[in-house]
Amino acid sequence: MTAIPRNGRPTLGWWALALLFASGALLAAEVPQGEVAVRWEGDAVVVEARVVLDVHPARAWEVLSGYEKYPSFLSDLHTSKVVYRSEDLITVHQEGVLRVLVFRLPVSAVLTVHEEPPTRITARAVSGSFRSLTGRYDLMPAPGGLRFTYVGHMVPAFRVPSFIGLWAVRRAAERHFNEMIAEMVRSQLGCGGARC
Repeated sequence: MTAIPRNGRPTLGWWALALLFASGALLAAEVPQGEVAVRWEGDAVVVEARVVLDVHPARAWEVLSGYEKYPSFLSDLHTSKVVYRSEDLITVHQEGVLRVLVFRLPVSAVLTVHEEPPTRITARAVSGSFRSLTGRYDLMPAPGGLRFTYVGHMVPAFRVPSFIGLWAVRRAAERHFNEMIAEMVRSQLGCGGARC
């Protein structure tokens, strides 16, 4: 069976298949990759990530503040549940894994989260797998769209050799940040691709 019949005209199935491949390639090409840097600062691992996106700030904020949806698009996060919410404070319980070579270390954190809509989210772990964990996401206008940044400081409560630990955190941070970016782009495309 051929995709193009003998009369030389493509069938509806052929067009659908071509459209599927073209749209998949287009979506993959439209998702930028973030720049992620990781370094030791004393006992802490510092993560800094940034990217400029062509995404409406409301779509980016919706993704960033949708804590309970995180496991649907962040591959290393299995649970993210809001356990308390007040006007100025949110408590979120998260569980996931840190991949180190072929191993998967279970990690968890109870985070206190402070939102400053629509530009900033800061979080601090109050319990879990880290002796210390703080992070901040920022969304700011920039030439070419919206600047999305993350800065985090973490001191794990478990022992990992420094070189392997830094490599594992870099890989996890790159995966996490780029999956967040992809979800923001998907959210933008889901509202028609316009600046909605």
